[in-house]
Amino acid sequence: MSPDIRIESFDHRLAPPHAPLIRRVEAARSAAERALPNGLQRPPAAVAGILVERSKWLAQFARVGEGPDAPVVGFKLGYAERSTRFYSWLGGVDPDFRRRGIARQLMVDQHRWCTAEGFELIETSTTNRFRAMLLLNLRMGFDVVGTRAGEHALNILLAKSLKPRPGITGVL
Repeated sequence: MSPDIRIESFDHRLAPPHAPLIRRVEAARSAAERALPNGLQRPPAAVAGILVERSKWLAQFARVGEGPDAPVVGFKLGYAERSTRFYSWLGGVDPDFRRRGIARQLMVDQHRWCTAEGFELIETSTTNRFRAMLLLNLRMGFDVVGTRAGEHALNILLAKSLKPRPGITGVL
């Protein structure tokens, strides 16, 4: 990852009001609109609301440069589904900043955080249209565990165990 990119994280320990989180989601909107066909699909306050209503959540933002106005070029959002299961919900990297290791670093940091928080399993879903994300998930140790009919495409369901397995070394 480029040295000018830094990862900023917020989690469930962020005390209300959640204005800093909402500001970062708003800043991520531009990256989301360029990275995802339908952008965020919800106002930033609604996206932040989905996170903060969960017992545990993590929001990560990749920014270029320093300071409060440094643009967000990538993001990854997720939350607890159950006490030991984390759902990696939404993420993307601005196309102008792809192939720099940003998505991989966001994922590595997310998995470290999840392990430290006691999660045993991470789940996510994608579609064949986001082939680079599907391949990154597979390279990072996810298994395809099923499919589900989506609104516009077949959703590919993936899961990764965070529990150590004897004789197998992970990417973390």
